[in-house]
Amino acid sequence: MEIVKYSIVFDSLATQSLTEAYLYLKRELPSAANGFKEELEEVLLLLTTTPYVFQKDRFKKNNNGQYRAFIIYNFRITYKIANKQVIILLVRHTSRRPIKY
Repeated sequence: MEIVKYSIVFDSLATQSLTEAYLYLKRELPSAANGFKEELEEVLLLLTTTPYVFQKDRFKKNNNGQYRAFIIYNFRITYKIANKQVIILLVRHTSRRPIKY
């Protein structure tokens, strides 16, 4: 059985939010910044072969299972699975009010 590989794609807003999250951690909690980066890299590698590993995003209306989310260092990262891609859509701190979309 051949393992399907998914590519990781970042939405421009997600890229900006992720950069801001990393810079915030680097400034406020320098020891956590590297851990955040390493854990994110591990999860992204996991998603290339098993994108359905995380739960469906409960904030997505009418979610057919394509939208999923995970949390790293209190940052909730939402992604969509489509056409052999994992598209990172949102990066938000868990203390912020959730967005229903």
